[in-house]
Amino acid sequence: MALYGHTKIDIAALKRWANSLDVNKITKVDIGGTVIDLDETAKKILEQQRNLFVTMINNLKPNDDWRICRDVISRMFDNAFIRIDNNSLRFADYYECLIIPSNMKTYKKSLKALTILMLVKLIYIIMIKLLHQLELKVI
Repeated sequence: MALYGHTKIDIAALKRWANSLDVNKITKVDIGGTVIDLDETAKKILEQQRNLFVTMINNLKPNDDWRICRDVISRMFDNAFIRIDNNSLRFADYYECLIIPSNMKTYKKSLKALTILMLVKLIYIIMIKLLHQLELKVI
């Protein structure tokens, strides 16, 4: 999930989504490029994980951190219900496309841009703290 993607999840939508998950609709799971056919044993394991996950989600209150519920799921669960394909995921009402660079040059440029963005943000935060120490108002 993106840097602040977890903040976009609505607990009510998460509960509706978790209760709608159905193991019977899944026949195959792609884990790291390897497609696994689900036999009855794998479906039982997936069903047990789904039940535990749904129970935990249904017990959440509106201001609880839902991310603790992700600790009980396996890669198989994650790839069966959350990952759409190699570059996107869906979690409740939140949908995210991951941008994958087409070559190393593009990858390095995106990292450089991210680094510059993070530096600008860091400088802004430092300036705000200094202004607060000097008791100046921030516009």
